[in-house]
Amino acid sequence: MSLTVNARKPMTIEQARKPYEQVAEAMDTQFSEHLIQEMRKSVQQETPDSTALNYYNSVMDHERAKLMAKDPNGGLGIKKLILEQILPQNLKPKAVSGNMPKMKPSTDKEISHE
Repeated sequence: MSLTVNARKPMTIEQARKPYEQVAEAMDTQFSEHLIQEMRKSVQQETPDSTALNYYNSVMDHERAKLMAKDPNGGLGIKKLILEQILPQNLKPKAVSGNMPKMKPSTDKEISHE
């Protein structure tokens, strides 16, 4: 199945989803970075960090947050939640039916009262 942006270039669902996934991942990164920074602030220190160390820590926090957002196991799960909200219905994966076992309707004859 393909979507068409213009008559010359058909777009696959994966290509159409990519901008939404990038936005969701960026928001996940921002949230994770903020979380890490706030956790860092909660640690009491005897002496304040130098400007250079503060800069280094901020860069490391950002890189850690990016890794958390790219985690194949879902990381904090924020990217998935954001995608559920912003992804248009026609780009969402179709629900697979038939996963649930079919239940046979019971009748009085099948019920045993022993």
